[in-house]
Amino acid sequence: MQFNFSPRTSCVLSILLGALFTGLSFVSTGFQCITLLMVPQMLSKRGRIALIAYVFVLALSGPARNAVENIGLMSESLICGQAQLKVSIHETLKALNIPFATLKDTVQKLVAEVERGFVRIQRVLDGIMDGLQSTLETIRAGYRWLAELVTICNGDGKTSFERCIATLESSVLDCQRKLRFLGFMCNVKRSGKLICSSAKVIDWFCESISFLNNVVIDSVKANLQNYIDDMFVMFHVNVTIDHGFYYKMTISKTFKELSEEIKHEIQNQTIFKIFSVLGVISSMCVFFVILRSIHYKTNYLSRDDYDNCYIGQEFYAVDKRRESMQLPRVLPLTRREQNCYIPLTSLYLLRQERLRVARNAFFLFLSTIQIAAIVSVDYCLYWLLTIVGQASRKQTEIHLPSMFKIHVIGNGTIADMYRRIVAVIEASARLADYLRPAKCVPDPPAPDYVRYCQIGFLLVSAWAFIVLEPYGLRVRQLIMAGYYPERARERATWLYNDILLKRETFVKLVLKQIAADLGDPTGKPTWLDVIRAKTNHYRLSRMVLGSHHPVRCILCGSDLARDDYVRCFRPQCSGMYCYECFLEIQHVCWMCGDPILTGNLSDESLERDSSDEDGF
Repeated sequence: MQFNFSPRTSCVLSILLGALFTGLSFVSTGFQCITLLMVPQMLSKRGRIALIAYVFVLALSGPARNAVENIGLMSESLICGQAQLKVSIHETLKALNIPFATLKDTVQKLVAEVERGFVRIQRVLDGIMDGLQSTLETIRAGYRWLAELVTICNGDGKTSFERCIATLESSVLDCQRKLRFLGFMCNVKRSGKLICSSAKVIDWFCESISFLNNVVIDSVKANLQNYIDDMFVMFHVNVTIDHGFYYKMTISKTFKELSEEIKHEIQNQTIFKIFSVLGVISSMCVFFVILRSIHYKTNYLSRDDYDNCYIGQEFYAVDKRRESMQLPRVLPLTRREQNCYIPLTSLYLLRQERLRVARNAFFLFLSTIQIAAIVSVDYCLYWLLTIVGQASRKQTEIHLPSMFKIHVIGNGTIADMYRRIVAVIEASARLADYLRPAKCVPDPPAPDYVRYCQIGFLLVSAWAFIVLEPYGLRVRQLIMAGYYPERARERATWLYNDILLKRETFVKLVLKQIAADLGDPTGKPTWLDVIRAKTNHYRLSRMVLGSHHPVRCILCGSDLARDDYVRCFRPQCSGMYCYECFLEIQHVCWMCGDPILTGNLSDESLERDSSDEDGF
């Protein structure tokens, strides 16, 4: 199901592969060996790579895909929020513009109401002004008459009585000047004063007029001017409104188009394209495991030094045989050799095995961190979107403070005008009771916790594979020894002699060459053999020095001289024996179990040659 196969297809493929493997196992022993080698090979680096690749397939097809979907939901929620924000900004701008428009309408209505009130007041004032103008005209006419009287009274700065006396005196003097000697007749000063005494009444009247002009008229003029000034201040209105507001939003694409583009871009990401490829890669890793099993089998059968550092039962058999023949032995190993060679069933790890485990653990740790990061991102995105959704679904009511109310007490035109103004202001101040949040709430898909458990189990298995890898790879030696026991004996013999050659020194080699004297030195180690043995761990040395395959006894591992050994005549058998071991096995090949025909050689000659060899 992880590779998008239907259950029916998976069942058919499983049946076909099972039948194929079963049939090949019955037909070929080599195929059985390769099949069994695949089991411990799964613990190796290739098997672990296949397992980690499958874990990545699970992580990318499960948590990673879910995380990408959550990112898409987050982008959709963000786009929806932007659209809601645009609408909210538009509504907010409208709401912000409402008070200015309302204020403008209110002022216009207020000015209209004031104008209507002024018209009515003006009508009343016009009547009052008409009466006042009539009264003022009457007062002005009387004032002019009184002014004329005052002018008459206050002419030359003298009173009427004084002017009368002065006129009388000037008349008497003029009369006396004209009559001369009859001037006594002009002396009417006494009677004239009596006549002028009546002018004092006029002087009193003039003083009354002057008092009226200075006190009453001036007071009336001042009060009238103050009344006019008060009326101007009371009804003077100057209203100035200066309001400017500018808002512009330019969008090249709609929010719906942006949402579709983001979805399309996320779906076309490379990660979605490699989802299907990863399944093929993990399947190829399984084929690599098969190829590595075939490669191991081929090298095991063709190369003596390939993965030949473990001491098995065959090695102990060779050492026991050499002990019985009193030949140089390898066991017990030296401390240095114990770091290079180890029993097959030992729990102790070799140096190269420890290094391999540490290196593989490091790379597996990096892969574990990556997979854990993918799973963590998936769960964190789900948790974050869930928290955001829960917080967005909560509605908070924001109550506004109580509105004030203006009461106008009184009757009349001014009171009615104020009532109309208050009604306009209260009508424009009604607002909503509470505000609500946006409704773009993401609904993320829940993580696949079963997939989490699968990934965790496979990661734990991968770590267990690292710990068991050295021991699992040793099982390959047991499998190959079970299917190819003769090859296992040959490899044990080679390993035994390789350890002996590595122990050779310059002094030992010189002494052996001197002890050989004039005999055939073919069965003795040469300098080149020792150098090959000491440097066979390096590929360059193997390429330069080449490989040497001396003839050795399969039982005791001793080098055999040319034409001085017994060989099994079976074509596929590699059994070669020294004369002493050949007598020990009683002419029956220890490798294949067939009897060995020695031709003209008799048991006595064999015993003699064997004894001669021992003496040598």
